Amino acid sequence: FVDAGMEWTFLTEEVAGVGRNREALVTRFLATEGSHLLFTDEDMAFTPGAFWSLWLGADPVVLANYRKRFPPAEFTARLPSGAILETRGVDSGRIRVAYGGLGFALIQRDVLEQTKPPRFLGGWANGVYESEDVPFFRQLTSLGIPAYVDQRASQEVGHVGSFVYRHHTVFT
Repeated sequence: FVDAGMEWTFLTEEVAGVGRNREALVTRFLATEGSHLLFTDEDMAFTPGAFWSLWLGADPVVLANYRKRFPPAEFTARLPSGAILETRGVDSGRIRVAYGGLGFALIQRDVLEQTKPPRFLGGWANGVYESEDVPFFRQLTSLGIPAYVDQRASQEVGHVGSFVYRHHTVFT
């Protein structure tokens, strides 16, 4: 899915802890001249169309809304009200979110330049474990930087576990 007019640099990181990996990748990315960083976690399945859907907007942070890879497989994105953002097969467009998973997310360079380490320090807060994604989105909120879920891209992304959890996966 690489466009001939784009230059790509692929960065990988394999240290203990997702937050440490993300921080190391941001540091390495900022040492390049790249305009955007695309996080694609190793347990994500996606089509080329999912990337292009993220790319075709001018939003500073845009991500796919995908399901957690264990039952009841809730979606990762939360609306500013705190409600879970659902993605259905008829959804399209972009919706502003408070936070979501960074497993498939496109972030503009200037956003990463404005945020400061530790960007991805997950842990316990108010008796609940928060993944490394949540502190990053808190920084965005404090800086007034909006984040969006691309509903079209979300339908083309799966989260690989014992099988591929997709937007239409339902547990009853």
